[in-house]
Amino acid sequence: MGNNASVAALVNEAIWRVGGSSNTVSGNCGMFALALARWLIKAGYHPSIGVWSDAPRNSTDILTRTCSIEHVCVECSGKLWDGEGEQSKNNVEAIIAQERGPEVRIHYFSGFDPHAPQLIRAITRRTAHWISFQDFLEEIEGRSLNPP
Repeated sequence: MGNNASVAALVNEAIWRVGGSSNTVSGNCGMFALALARWLIKAGYHPSIGVWSDAPRNSTDILTRTCSIEHVCVECSGKLWDGEGEQSKNNVEAIIAQERGPEVRIHYFSGFDPHAPQLIRAITRRTAHWISFQDFLEEIEGRSLNPP
């Protein structure tokens, strides 16, 4: 697979299923991204998780050190997706740089394992979420007559 129109349709449907973007931002981006990545995998795609962090060296630091997580998204079919739909890397970085400084950059977790406990734990502990990724996934998978 890899059709951007199909990914866009799945992402937009996922956002609708969880009640709109007001539930997927302001702390819930990581939980939504984890659920969205799992759903895209079930639909036959190969997403990566993108984490904007002040991790000093690489993505491993996000798993093993205490560092901030400013935003989490899904990379799939060459595009970035979050709870508001398709995003521009430059736009997200500009917003984060304005709020947190230029030391925050994106780190990718390629070949995302939907059961990766270290990544799930890091995102769970370092985001201000109020909805769990399990709840998001249940909503995403449960509302449609035509699941992927």
